[in-house]
Amino acid sequence: MILVIACNGGEDPGPAITAIPRAVSEEEAREVYLREIDKVGWFNRDDPVEIELEYLPIAEAQAKTYELGLSLYATVPGPPPYPDGLPGWFVLARGDFFDVEFPQTPGPVTRRRPAVSIAFVDLQGGFTYGMKFLDVTPTATER
Repeated sequence: MILVIACNGGEDPGPAITAIPRAVSEEEAREVYLREIDKVGWFNRDDPVEIELEYLPIAEAQAKTYELGLSLYATVPGPPPYPDGLPGWFVLARGDFFDVEFPQTPGPVTRRRPAVSIAFVDLQGGFTYGMKFLDVTPTATER
């Protein structure tokens, strides 16, 4: 942590220490992801879903996202939460997710389907995500 101390000729200038914000840790990134998943109802925290986190620049996270056939969608409108290509935590989750559409809430008998989810949590806690069910058969479209 870097501290900046201001001096004012021996007088008490009041609060003179300003801390530069620290980056989001892996565990904090996991919590951001799980909090957002709770909101959209994809799965419960205690479900047997495999969650992996990897520290990557956003360009590499986007490439991995593309390889999985997904896109990153910001949770709020406006500029993306990864200014200047900063690195952050790429999240990959695989398992059986609830088959509900937001804002529905999954119930005790809600159907589950195999799915994959990705997310990117930048160093300031900005969040983007995507998800798809894996049991969907692609269909040809006429041109």
